[in-house]
Amino acid sequence: MENIVSAPHNKGVLPREYEELQITDGEREELETDEIADLPEVSDEPETDKQDEQLVYTHVRAPEIRRSGMRILMGVTAVCGAVTGAVIVFTGKADPAALETISASLVGTVGELFLRALMTGAVFLAAELILGLFALGDCLVWTLPLCYAMGMSLRVAASGTGVLLPSAAVGICAVTFAAATSASFSQTLLRLSKGSMAYRDRSPIRGYILAFFGYFLIIAAVAVYEGIALNWK
Repeated sequence: MENIVSAPHNKGVLPREYEELQITDGEREELETDEIADLPEVSDEPETDKQDEQLVYTHVRAPEIRRSGMRILMGVTAVCGAVTGAVIVFTGKADPAALETISASLVGTVGELFLRALMTGAVFLAAELILGLFALGDCLVWTLPLCYAMGMSLRVAASGTGVLLPSAAVGICAVTFAAATSASFSQTLLRLSKGSMAYRDRSPIRGYILAFFGYFLIIAAVAVYEGIALNWK
């Protein structure tokens, strides 16, 4: 009788060992799921690409800083040359024969004035271009914007008018930036010769020549302006 009465109460009840087994298995599944969630994500990108990106990021700022510093240095030398030329003229220490020669060079037809101004700027650009092809050319290239700015200052003073001020300012800027480009390329060649850097471009001189071609076009525009402005009536 006791067995008959207790049977309905035990019907459908699982053994204690089975319940513990089920609980243990559930916790194990949760742990395994959490461990999988904590694993680092696997990226499909190749590791070499990430290394290249990091290499470019760490080395991309140094050339820009060098170029900016070189432009500032060349700009300071150009300003010093222009100020020196102005001081020489206004203090009366300029050689009269030199001023007469400069004044004579400002007289002529449009074509003659164009060729004179173009040849003067082209000579300075050619000197800067050649110095940039040497590893130690940056030690001398700073003298070119100094001399060019001094000469342009004397030309403006010899003209007796301010008509050459725009062309002088643009020409000085072109020669100054060309000198900075020359010095930067010279330093690049020096680092390449030492093996301290690798250049990705197979022909870096191509961009160097194109930059100087752009500077030459600016000097040509300056020469056209001077030829027209000095003959304008």
